[in-house]
Amino acid sequence: MMNILLDTNFLIYTFDRKIDLSEFLNTPLSSPYKLFCIDKNIEELNRLGRRDVIGLVDHLKVEILKTGHSHLHVDDLMIKVAKEGGFCIATQDRELIQKSMDAGVPVILRGNKNKARVII
Repeated sequence: MMNILLDTNFLIYTFDRKIDLSEFLNTPLSSPYKLFCIDKNIEELNRLGRRDVIGLVDHLKVEILKTGHSHLHVDDLMIKVAKEGGFCIATQDRELIQKSMDAGVPVILRGNKNKARVII
């Protein structure tokens, strides 16, 4: 089973463009997967006033991982969690994509025609 850690901008992107996340992820992934995000993603969504996206997180039954009071930037914390837990990160953030690839963390991003692309 693939464990996917969803980034804040990935959640906002899929919500705003009305992309069916299940269909989006099923295209490149032939195995089952489970969705996660970290508590800091939820804090970011609250700061941005995106209760609608938090509703999507609830609807999709995304598991929220508690990270505690980390001093790390959210992107760095996501990479740390991904490396330690064997997660793949789903994001549209170019900086996070590059940092993840540099750290050896697989990335899922939007490819052509709103199809998911996995970079390992």
